[in-house]
Amino acid sequence: MWQDHFPLVKNLLDQSQSTIVLLGPEPKREYVAAALALTSTIQEMGKHVTLVSAADQAGREDLSDIPNLEILKSEMGNKDLDISFDYVESAVDKVSYHIDDAQKKFHLVIQPKRGSSPLDTASVQFHLTGAAADLIITIGVDNGEQVQNIYDEYQDIFDTANIIAIHSYESTFGTVKISSAGLSSVAELIALMCQALSEQLSATESTQLLIALDAAPNGLQSPMLTADSFELIAKLIRAGGQRPQPKMVPAANAVVRPFTASSATQSSTKGFAAMLGQRNGFGKSSASQDSEEDKDAKKKKTKVADIVPPHGEGSRGG
Repeated sequence: MWQDHFPLVKNLLDQSQSTIVLLGPEPKREYVAAALALTSTIQEMGKHVTLVSAADQAGREDLSDIPNLEILKSEMGNKDLDISFDYVESAVDKVSYHIDDAQKKFHLVIQPKRGSSPLDTASVQFHLTGAAADLIITIGVDNGEQVQNIYDEYQDIFDTANIIAIHSYESTFGTVKISSAGLSSVAELIALMCQALSEQLSATESTQLLIALDAAPNGLQSPMLTADSFELIAKLIRAGGQRPQPKMVPAANAVVRPFTASSATQSSTKGFAAMLGQRNGFGKSSASQDSEEDKDAKKKKTKVADIVPPHGEGSRGG
């Protein structure tokens, strides 16, 4: 069962110096929100942790409302400073460095060959490369091919680090394999894991987890949700978590008119008249209907009086 793995996860995190939480190239909204909450929870344990996706997720509108999305990276490298520039052989003759103790500055000096122009400073670029991790937590990664680009670059880390694989089913890889079978979703599994790792989740973490639960298959209407699931949701809300706001999508060709006091009065008057009509089974009010019937009755009496004389005034002849 999933809960049997939580003590082992806690133990691996306690022993870890650096952790990477890894998502696939096209992670679901559910997985991204849950991964952000788990990453924050691990940080609060005093651990160094990096959240990485196998592809850049920038520009995805379906993720824009998730708090702290900016910590999601597309590169694992965060250890070594790599300085690169357009190479011209004559521009590099000698490389040296010195440290200015007074200014606390490190100086890297690149000298060109005599008579040559120095490097173009506009072409110099800075990148963080290299990674060090002894624990990798994958979320929703189906197989190694989904993260092949990261594996090829950091194969030594994958070969030596412990791997916790979290998915809706038991993965084919990983030191520890945790399936959400028996729960409503991976989001619920990670929410329970975060609660097991932290004495008190923050409002931001609770919001991230509520977003994940809402984005899971069938959301909060899933038939797999139990009383314990709703108690978990209640705890997240009590911790300050905010449920995602539903997005109102106007119908095609809908005409949106500004709301004014006069339009409200007209609308309420029309609605009241329609209500009266429906109550009486007709399209008109009962008052107007009685008036029409009275008119018809009067017309009929007039026509009969013209043809049939009053009682006692019949023809005297005959």
